[in-house]
Amino acid sequence: DDITGHEDNNRGALELKGPDTNPGQRNLKGTLVTKVLNLLKKLLDHLAASRKNLEEHEIQAAYDYANFKAQSELENVTLRADHERKSAYLAKLEIDLEVARENEDRTLVIRDDAQINLDSAVEDLEIKRQFYAQELARITEDLAVMEEVINIFQSRVANMQDVLSKRIDQYQDGQQLGGIESQAGNLQKQWGGRLNEVSRA
Repeated sequence: DDITGHEDNNRGALELKGPDTNPGQRNLKGTLVTKVLNLLKKLLDHLAASRKNLEEHEIQAAYDYANFKAQSELENVTLRADHERKSAYLAKLEIDLEVARENEDRTLVIRDDAQINLDSAVEDLEIKRQFYAQELARITEDLAVMEEVINIFQSRVANMQDVLSKRIDQYQDGQQLGGIESQAGNLQKQWGGRLNEVSRA
């Protein structure tokens, strides 16, 4: 409006001076002014639209930031709770591990003691086994000797009985009979002594 008024004043001044000798130049000025005004209007419209768009983006950005902060706080709370839970579980595992190590140490001591006792018992049993085997061999040999002695004794006694029976039939003399009985008694003592020796062995 100011520019248009300014142009009208200039035109009035020119009319007072005299007739316009350059009408093309005047039309050119009017066209330039109109273009400038249109350009300025478009610029203002663009700035207004940009400002509105910027405000909308700022509002959306503020909303997104607030939502992000809320989600972050919620996630932080969840992470802290999870961290505390895992820390407590880790502390429990550390205690359990220490107890397990102590139990393992005690178990190893018990195992070593048991192995020592087992080795000692095996060694003692081996000594006893060897002793029993030797005693069994000795007793078996002694029994074989005793059995042989008993067989010989029984054979001698049987022969002696036959001899005695025959001599009793042949001799009725009590002196001779007494000598024979004395001889039989000596023989029985001799073999009985050998049997006792074998039994004591």
